[in-house]
Amino acid sequence: MVMTYFAQPPVDRNQVLLFRRTLDESIPEDAFVRILDELIDTCDFSEFERTYHGSRGQPPIPPKVLAKLWLYGLKLRFRSSRQLEYVTKNNIDFMWIAQGHTPDHVTLSNFRKKFDKQIKGLFQQVVGLAMTMGLVQLEQVTLDGTRVKANNSRSETLTAEGIAQELDRLTKELEAGLQECEAVDKAEDTLFGVGVGDREVPPELATRQARKKELEKALHTVREMDEQRRRTQQINPAKNPAQLPMTDSDSRVSPNKEGGFAPNYTPLAAVDVRRDFIVVADVIAGVTEHTHLPPIVAQIEADYGQRPNQMLADGHFATGQNIAAFENSGTELISPLPVAAALSANPAVRADPTQAVPEAEWPNLPRNPQHKKLDKSCFLYDEEHDLY
Repeated sequence: MVMTYFAQPPVDRNQVLLFRRTLDESIPEDAFVRILDELIDTCDFSEFERTYHGSRGQPPIPPKVLAKLWLYGLKLRFRSSRQLEYVTKNNIDFMWIAQGHTPDHVTLSNFRKKFDKQIKGLFQQVVGLAMTMGLVQLEQVTLDGTRVKANNSRSETLTAEGIAQELDRLTKELEAGLQECEAVDKAEDTLFGVGVGDREVPPELATRQARKKELEKALHTVREMDEQRRRTQQINPAKNPAQLPMTDSDSRVSPNKEGGFAPNYTPLAAVDVRRDFIVVADVIAGVTEHTHLPPIVAQIEADYGQRPNQMLADGHFATGQNIAAFENSGTELISPLPVAAALSANPAVRADPTQAVPEAEWPNLPRNPQHKKLDKSCFLYDEEHDLY
């Protein structure tokens, strides 16, 4: 095929240009990076800047630039400081928002760790700006949660009994190792004299000692989990012990969205429905998102000086505690209760609840999608006799 058929380069890469294209010209006017840049420029960075010395050493990269890099990187799912270092040196949009600065990954990581609280504060400032522009009015705010898998294998969890067994095994290994070190020290003292040589704990024993401390902390945590489950949920730890994920120990074993159980987190987001602005975001361990509804409303009021007029949430949030908490609170809770159609399709809803559900109807009884056992809607409350 003749080579002239294909398009030729518009400009030779070795060509020296009299008028070079600017970095700003490479970014479209409607690009998101420009919107983020303008939003963050409106924020107050005095809380960042007061931590800098102001006169000593090499002039630092402005905290506003580093904050923009992190926020734009998170928007594009760059969560690693090394990834962020790479794209800042190679991607035009990151070069643009960095204003030509090229921070290394250590600088980026240290900034994120040092200013974690202040970076989260920028979120509140941006929502506050949206309120002054009329984009957020807190007339209606909706709250929902989802499930996100933790960075932890389903099998890498331990109960209190499992942790205690591992601690016992590790303690015996440490005792044997320390006795061996003591014997070696005595032999060296005989040969070379007392006080000669390095008396530091060998690296392998130091690693085991650190592991032992981690397991002792984990044992304390999982015993507290067992006690809380026993006290609040009447769960017998002997029959159904709590499980602590060992890789991602901040997560908790909870139901998956697709069924089954695994170490998970539960992200929550409260969204102003006028323009879909997120006004509060949080991540919790476990499946108790319904208990976080009143605290989230209180946080909205504390952050923005105004309570939502209405809170919209799914039926999971329509608990007795939440209904009581919102009574005369100034915020109307809108959350669905079980509808009549769903109840009528439930064979457990029958004229005489003292009579058993016919065996032919058993396959139609509602079941929990996680553990496949009978759902709580199969058990009807008899108010007169105060029983189910």
